[in-house]
Amino acid sequence: GLSRTLTLPSDGRQIYVRLWSFLNGGWDYNEYSYRALTTVKARFTGLANGATLGSASVNFTWDAGSGASQYKLTVGSSAGGSDLYNGTAGAGLSQTVALPSDGRQLYVTLWSLIGGTWKSNNYLFTAYTAPSSRAAMISPTNGTVLVSNPVALSWSAGTGVSQYALWVGSTPGSYGLLAQVVGTNRTHQLTLPLDGEPVYVRLWSFLNGTWEFNDYAYGTSGSTAKAAMVSPGNGTDLTAASTLFTWSAGTGASQYAMWAGSAPASYDLYAAVVGTNLTQTLTLPVDGGPVYVRLWSLMSGTWKFTDYFYTAFLAP
Repeated sequence: GLSRTLTLPSDGRQIYVRLWSFLNGGWDYNEYSYRALTTVKARFTGLANGATLGSASVNFTWDAGSGASQYKLTVGSSAGGSDLYNGTAGAGLSQTVALPSDGRQLYVTLWSLIGGTWKSNNYLFTAYTAPSSRAAMISPTNGTVLVSNPVALSWSAGTGVSQYALWVGSTPGSYGLLAQVVGTNRTHQLTLPLDGEPVYVRLWSFLNGTWEFNDYAYGTSGSTAKAAMVSPGNGTDLTAASTLFTWSAGTGASQYAMWAGSAPASYDLYAAVVGTNLTQTLTLPVDGGPVYVRLWSLMSGTWKFTDYFYTAFLAP
């Protein structure tokens, strides 16, 4: 044969070739010297390793390297991953990729096909963070005293918010009066107890997969008032085992209930809905111990209460 194909190193080294010829029964040779091919994997241009990306759509560009015939690009959420992008660019030297915009770490691998083998350069970038802001209450403004029903809530869209939710309660961060996802609506009407007690609203915004909130507080005044104990007066020492409790009707209360207990907010001594009655006789211990009474009023579908404290009768 007068030819031979060789696969040689591609690192630019000096290679020495000896060509032998069999002449007159003996081997003789000529010597030659060559420089091996130098191959270089493609590298990104215009985007430094570790950079923070400026948008969700990124045009990656790279040099041709040396000895590379094709290129491909993978992007993952972890080192070596390709869950976010996996595409072959052929002989092209650029690729536009749509990536998350939540500030996460992006692991990008630029592959070069050299001598039939895919070789890689690895990069780490920080994804673009899209501007976002939570929705804010427009009306009623924070601190407003609510005087009539229904109460119409309206709020801004925010930026990057995909849906909204509302909590409404009688204490900060509670949702005893309402807990509802309202989707993309930016208004909602409520019927609230207008009994002079504060109302707390938490407006939720769903941003980049996470619920975030702003809190608001409102006063109330107008059409309703909880029942109030008339007799015995708060703090009284009870004078018998059997005690008649009486209370005012309040305004806007449809029925009443009572708890009596030996500890605050407890009902080990008595618990009952008493309907529209404005009195209730309780038989209580005669040990001189504390008695805690909670008087409930049902107002616009919500139970509201006022607490009272007494000292039980001490039998001789």
